[in-house]
Amino acid sequence: MAFDSAFSQHCGVSQIVNPLNLGYHHNDQEVLNNVETFRTIDQDGQRFDLILESSDHVTEMSNFMQASVKQGDPLSDSMYRMLGIEMRALTNNTGTPFDALPALESLDGQMSRRDLMIAMENVVTEAIKGMWEKLRDTFLAIHKKIKDWYIKAWDGSVRLSKQAEALKARAEQLNTPAKEPSFEMGGVKLLSIGGRVPEPAALIQSLGQVETVTNIVLVKTAEDYNKLFDQMKGPLNELVEQAKKMKGSDSSTDANPEAKVGMNDAFGGITTPQVSAGGKITNGAGGEFVSNGEVNKFVKALDDDFLSSMKTIGLDKVIQDARWDKEGIQVIRSKFDLPGGYMMVATSPMNQKDKGLTIADYASLKSAYTFAIASIENPPKEVDDKGTFKTLNPTEIINICDNVINQCKVFLAYKLLYEARDRVTETLVKQMEQHASSTNNLVGVGATHVKNSIQTTMALIKKLNGGEAAWCKYTMQVLNKSISYCKASLAQY
Repeated sequence: MAFDSAFSQHCGVSQIVNPLNLGYHHNDQEVLNNVETFRTIDQDGQRFDLILESSDHVTEMSNFMQASVKQGDPLSDSMYRMLGIEMRALTNNTGTPFDALPALESLDGQMSRRDLMIAMENVVTEAIKGMWEKLRDTFLAIHKKIKDWYIKAWDGSVRLSKQAEALKARAEQLNTPAKEPSFEMGGVKLLSIGGRVPEPAALIQSLGQVETVTNIVLVKTAEDYNKLFDQMKGPLNELVEQAKKMKGSDSSTDANPEAKVGMNDAFGGITTPQVSAGGKITNGAGGEFVSNGEVNKFVKALDDDFLSSMKTIGLDKVIQDARWDKEGIQVIRSKFDLPGGYMMVATSPMNQKDKGLTIADYASLKSAYTFAIASIENPPKEVDDKGTFKTLNPTEIINICDNVINQCKVFLAYKLLYEARDRVTETLVKQMEQHASSTNNLVGVGATHVKNSIQTTMALIKKLNGGEAAWCKYTMQVLNKSISYCKASLAQY
């Protein structure tokens, strides 16, 4: 999902409205309307997701080839050519180079089919390492570009706060009634309540709710994120130890050549195992082998932390929405509506992380999480941006200005938290890379278990970072237009 946590249309969710396109209403905030920055973030996000998808595919190929090498299977002509086509397609998509072998005809008499299988397996393994490097670099590039935007936003919040302070001071000196009870102004798309020009009291209440979320998203959850590394140390170590014990995760030859171990058998064994006449492992009912139910504790810990953060923000209302209509996905939204007809929304997997995960499960897990701002209505309601606004009285102006000043202070406090996040993110990526490297001797399900868990973590962190950035940008737009409303109201006195 390309910058999916913000407002992307690349995740198959074409109806999410992008408040980034609504524009800004202050010249001194024009730096926030940095379309180019978000375009490149979006492009990097698409690339990140493409590498994730390609990595899943090449890992499945690697597991198949590793199992074949263990059993001493020769490489057929058709398999050799198919692998070459697959590898070229995957590496072209991700920009990851691979060491292609010569045409099969030129290898006759030089390599046995057994050696050729081993050589191709090594090619695939090296390609996986290259994809990890690309994934890591893309992840860090997205993080840096979001940070670059934040630096501009933090500067903008200082200027916005000064405007609010000046307007508040003017409102405090008013002692005469307004000359005009109302006026025409653009901004309904950003400030509307229920699709209409907001009543002053309703807008003030709604801005209070925005301030509550800002304090949670940019303080509480940001602080929790910065503690993520220490919290994940234990589960990450358990993850690696768990992988080492998985059946089929070392290079030794299987005692039973027919008993190919799959991802469903990754968590320490099967339930009521039986061996069929053909030598294949089945469960007690004669079907495919099943996991023993031990969960991926690392992914479970991440999921618990994500859901806890969403609940703290106030996302606890379960909804059904066609934009996220996917089996096994739970959709929750904020209990209140945001100005402009928006809501905060999050998606997460239902129960999937509570079981032994298959390769297919991991693939869907990486795309199961969303943290976004989306239109409440689907499709979005068409709203005329120009409307007749009631002139705010001095008390209402002061109230709105105080709200803006308070939220700008939170933005500046978030700046310090984000500087700490830089160090945390870098450390976390290095730690995960070290764990991945420490398991290079693993094959099959053990290696897949570690790689997919780490990639799931990176995908989730990317979405949390994007969600925070989306909230910042949306909030700054609303606050800017609220200040425009105050300024226009003062002109009526």
